[in-house]
Amino acid sequence: MRNMNLMASKIELKMKIRPIYLWDIKLLLLVAILFTMMISFLIYNNYTVDYHLQLDNLKIEENTLKQEVKEKYGLTKSVSEYTNRISQLTQIESIVNSRFPDRDEIPSVLIQVNEMAEQSNVAISSLIPNNNDRVFTESSLQLPSDIRIVAKDFNISATSNFNDFVNFVYGIASYPRVMQIRDVRINRIDDNKVSMDMVLTIFYTK
Repeated sequence: MRNMNLMASKIELKMKIRPIYLWDIKLLLLVAILFTMMISFLIYNNYTVDYHLQLDNLKIEENTLKQEVKEKYGLTKSVSEYTNRISQLTQIESIVNSRFPDRDEIPSVLIQVNEMAEQSNVAISSLIPNNNDRVFTESSLQLPSDIRIVAKDFNISATSNFNDFVNFVYGIASYPRVMQIRDVRINRIDDNKVSMDMVLTIFYTK
């Protein structure tokens, strides 16, 4: 009887111990699962998140570089356009200086006009300046803002035969400085000589 009681006690103790043992297994499984999740999270943070951050940073750097290249290209283009414009203005200024005298050169131009008249057998009897100089605005040249073309008129009276007068006008037209003859009035003196009144305009820069 005693042995039976002892065996029953062992079975009861064993039955009581088994749930505790099984509970420890579940706890271990739970801990293992939690540990696995923690390891996975750490791996995700250390690799996946870092790679995403690196990729985002690379995209930001790429956009920054694109913007810098665009700005530098625009600046380079602006410098190129500015250089071309300066070159054009320099060429225009060179043309203007070769074709238009400044005010101080007008006496020299008048001397040249008188020499052309003598070579054409045209006798100039009077050359009177008109003091009403005017800014010439009909030029097609795109001049720099600090350069203006001014027209100065001279009233000329002269005598010659008609053919010599034509040669004189042709000489004025072929002269490298820009000049204009207008308001020409011709009167016959005799069969070989005519008198002429005209306005000679000399254009100069100011």
